[in-house]
Formats: sequence, C-alpha cells, structure tokens
Amino acid sequence: FLPLAFLSTLSAPFFHEYGIVAPFLIILYDAAVSGKNSLKNITKRAYYLLFLLPIPLYLAIRFFAKAIWGNGDYSYRLSALPFNVLGNALGYVALTVLGHPVLSYYDNLRAYGKSHIAVAAVAAVVILAGFVILYRFVWEKLTAGDKKVLLFAAIFFFVPLLPFLGLGNIAVRYLYLGSFGVIIVVVWAMQKMYTQFARVSRVAAAILICAIVILFSWYHVSELQILNRDWQKAGDITSKLLVNLNDTFYRNFVPNPVFYFVNTPVKQGDAWIFPVGLKDALWFTFQNENLTVHQVDNLNLALDSAEGSASARVYQFDKTGDIEEIVRTKKTYTIDVNK
Repeated sequence: FLPLAFLSTLSAPFFHEYGIVAPFLIILYDAAVSGKNSLKNITKRAYYLLFLLPIPLYLAIRFFAKAIWGNGDYSYRLSALPFNVLGNALGYVALTVLGHPVLSYYDNLRAYGKSHIAVAAVAAVVILAGFVILYRFVWEKLTAGDKKVLLFAAIFFFVPLLPFLGLGNIAVRYLYLGSFGVIIVVVWAMQKMYTQFARVSRVAAAILICAIVILFSWYHVSELQILNRDWQKAGDITSKLLVNLNDTFYRNFVPNPVFYFVNTPVKQGDAWIFPVGLKDALWFTFQNENLTVHQVDNLNLALDSAEGSASARVYQFDKTGDIEEIVRTKKTYTIDVNK
C-alpha cells in the first residue's frame, strides 16, 4: 500500500489541483476509515511526510509555469468564501444526483444570492441548522459501521473538491473524483431502504431497488447522450470555423490579418464553444504573430471598423453556428452630366 500510495502522490502534481489533495485523501482515509483516528497516532506516522513532499514540487511547477490562481472565477474572495463553499458543495451534490439540468438553476440561484446577500445569509443559516439537527437526531443513532461508510463518503467528496469549493463557479470537470462520495451515500441509502422493506417482503424490496437503479441509470444515460450531442455540435462549429478560415486565409493571403467576429457562439446547450480562447485557436491555426482578432456583437460596428483596411475580414455567426463572411456593398449613383 505504501509504495503504491507514494507513487500516486508523486504523479499527482501532474494532474492539476489533485496534486494538492491526493496526499490528504490518503492520510484521512488511513486515519479515519481504518480506525487510526487518534491525533497522537497520526503524528507518529512519519511516512505521511512522504505523501506531503510532492506538494512543494507541485506549487513550484505552477509558479514557474505562471499558472497560479488569481483571475475572475478562479480567484478566492474571503468575503464570499463561506457562501461559495456552502453553495458549491450543495451544487456539486445536486449535479451528481440530478445531472447537467441542475446547472441552469444553480446559476440563477447564485446570481440571485449575489444581489440579495441578506437572503443568502438567512438561507445559509437555515441549511447549517438543518445539518446540526441531522447530526443530533440521525448521526448519533447510526451504528459504527454506518458512520464509517458516511465518513468515508464525506472524505471522498470534500477532499478532492477542496481547491474548487471556494471558487465563484462549479464545473463538471472538477467533480469526477468527488462524485464518488455522493454515489457511496446513494448506495448506502438504497441498502438501508432495502433492509427496511425486506422486513415486509424481500421480493418487493428487490423490485423497488431495481426500479430505482434502472430509472436513475436511464435518466443519467439520457442526459449523457444529450450532452454528447451538444459537444459534437460544438466541435462541428469549431471545426468548420477553423477549416473555412484556414482555407480562406491561404487563398487570400494577407501579412497582417484582422478578423472581426460577430455574435461569437459561447455555448451549445451545456457544451462550451468560445467563452474564451478564440484568438488562441486562430493563432495555433495560422501561426501568425501579427494576427488580430476582435469579437463584437454589432455587425455595423464591425463593418465600420473594418472599412478601409485591405487585411480586415468580417465574419458573422448565425443561430446554428454557421459562419459567413460579410462584405459591405457600396451604393453606386449614376449622374447625368447633361443636366
């Protein structure tokens, strides 16, 4: 176990923020789930230091790569930290159980909470009070085995999400490992449900659990298919854009190209297209350091800005994501010199 765990922590720095949490995940599992939860015993285990050694290496790699957090949704604000941690934790639980449709409701609630701090504070107090009540009347009545399962689930949910709970958003890519903790709780709850109904009828209990599993699986498989179609469409939009522009660029080569994009698509369903990164994508396509990219929402503004420049091109996205080059036609007038 020890050599394998140490190797996993050595590789963790190369897997983004999991490089920070992987050692703590191993230590907490060993301390809490294995029953070695005495602080005195933890401090006696010198091999825990081996798990923590990769963390300074991870931070050094990010520092020299200039990839330290600090902008927009990827920065922490101390004043919003309690709300973000609580809201994001509940959001990730809902995302695991209900899937992608919950993201739109979560975003609306977050936007409402930002503009109504007092309401958000009251809601946070109510939620925390609910957890206290659950602890007083439920946790203390659980068996030692049940507590160990739930503690294990909590560790696997919260520890992998530690770098992300304080952020100003949630994202599915952060949830991959943490969702395992929620699934453990769901399976534990279904086992308890089966035990209770089995006292009346084991057949009925088995049918009920099978029905829940089938419906849960069907729902998530359907949502996954929808999401895959969204990403397929987003990929098609991106591919057509880069291929068409690349073809146009080499047929009509200009040394200092200037591109104006109108109505740049940001999302296709739940799949991202160009929330950011359009300029980088074009740079990697053309490999031209003199490339300039502008994204505007008004076609006339783009045409006005491009007018008079031989190297400027204006492209407009339609509602389906297709792109078309727009050229302003000049009006011509006929003057009768005999009049």
